[in-house]
Amino acid sequence: MRYRLEKTPDGWKIYDIDMMGAWLIQVYQTQFAGQLSKGGVDGLIKFLRAHNERTAE
Repeated sequence: MRYRLEKTPDGWKIYDIDMMGAWLIQVYQTQFAGQLSKGGVDGLIKFLRAHNERTAE
């Protein structure tokens, strides 16, 4: 598995993961673009919060 990292003041942070040849950022880019066009950044955040709540149950 490959990772994309960024060094922050708190240490190294992973911001992308290669899953079998597909970077997760690219995989979700289309879905996020749709949410952004419908509701802007606030709409995307609302969508992600709702998704996280559904998957946490």
